[in-house]
Amino acid sequence: MSHAPVSIENLSRLIVFFCSFVYLLVEFLGMLRAVHADEEDPDLMEAKIRRAFDQIDKNHDRELDKEEFKAAVALLGRSLTESQIDTLFNEIDVDASGKIDFPEFSSRLMNEWRGRPLS
Repeated sequence: MSHAPVSIENLSRLIVFFCSFVYLLVEFLGMLRAVHADEEDPDLMEAKIRRAFDQIDKNHDRELDKEEFKAAVALLGRSLTESQIDTLFNEIDVDASGKIDFPEFSSRLMNEWRGRPLS
């Protein structure tokens, strides 16, 4: 079986098309990597957690009281009972101070982000 000879023009077009395809593929992969960078970078995730904590901390005392925590849960669209909110609050409030500080908040969210089981 013989094949028709390929012209230089067609070969040139094929090479340009292939190079363009490879370039677009590399660009697309780069965009995907940028979009998901925070999912792989603990420092970026920690910064997002800090921003969220600061927004929830309405009185800016660097701790979340139960009312601030309940308001945040409601904003997330979660319909939890008072008992469920109390349980969750107490799980995060590791030192049982009655308030959630940033290290407690961050530790809980970072553990969930990393897929570690929660105690």
